[in-house]
Amino acid sequence: MREIFFIPDRCLPGCNACQMACVGEHLKNKGVLSPLAGLPFPKKVRSQPAENTIKTPRPHPVRCLHCDPPRCVEACLSGSLIKNPEDGRVGNNVEQCIGCFMCVVHCPFGAIIPLPSEQISIKCDGCLWSKAPACVRACPTGALIFVEPQTYNEKLKMKDRFRKRKIQPAKLLPARV
Repeated sequence: MREIFFIPDRCLPGCNACQMACVGEHLKNKGVLSPLAGLPFPKKVRSQPAENTIKTPRPHPVRCLHCDPPRCVEACLSGSLIKNPEDGRVGNNVEQCIGCFMCVVHCPFGAIIPLPSEQISIKCDGCLWSKAPACVRACPTGALIFVEPQTYNEKLKMKDRFRKRKIQPAKLLPARV
């Protein structure tokens, strides 16, 4: 299952193109800038290990890791959070949410955001209806990538090998007269 990963060296502080794209994607025919003030954006990055995907502490965006078993689904009183038995992804039906925020309390990764003004909780759905999430498509520097965890780990190992290699000085050729 492909996931969103974060490359901190590429991120521009204060850019927020990923957040704007997310809001724009989920509010298709509404104003994009007006709802931004009311949304409590989570931290972009955590560096604790993502237990379900990669075992080493690497920075990653705050997102649902689709735990097995998902504590948020078990705690949801209204049944708005459900786990798809086919692919194991946790989905959120916002219309069914009653705003008890039990899912927020039980999520070990802080991936569920409470919206007290609207009495609902929201979480990243990974833009399941498109090829890649809106945040990944909007990132101007490629700091967010959407790949399989194994692919991400291979890229990190390759990057580490490149950094560790010794660069030999080039032999200079005699100048022509």
